[in-house]
Amino acid sequence: MIQITDKSKCCGCNACGDVCTHKAITFKTDIEGFWYPEVDKNKCTDCGLCEKVCPNLHSEELKKNDFEIPVCYAAIHKNIEVRFDSTSGGAFTALAEYVYKQGGYVGGAVYNEDWSVSQFLSANIFRAVSMDFISLFVKP
Repeated sequence: MIQITDKSKCCGCNACGDVCTHKAITFKTDIEGFWYPEVDKNKCTDCGLCEKVCPNLHSEELKKNDFEIPVCYAAIHKNIEVRFDSTSGGAFTALAEYVYKQGGYVGGAVYNEDWSVSQFLSANIFRAVSMDFISLFVKP
């Protein structure tokens, strides 16, 4: 059974809650808004799955990166209007334009009117997502 006594040892990823087939783990929000697992001992069978999936308990095992310095890339769109209309500096638009020119598809997510999220896939740079989704227009 997972027991978080030091809140700095929990990242709030919900992996333990997702893996628990007995629904014994719920998440409570602290005063700062962070989520922490709370185990219902009456439902818990002490199977240990929650501890096996916890990234904080197994951080050393999960760090299999042999790079001394991580590789990092940055990009901005050359078109300043695209940059100003973007939250990513236009990087998504530039990549989408490239994929479309290669005949590929671009996927994304849009908010519905009720703020739920729907995913879409498009082969057309000017595809407007309909059915009450926010329209997406990638500017050329």
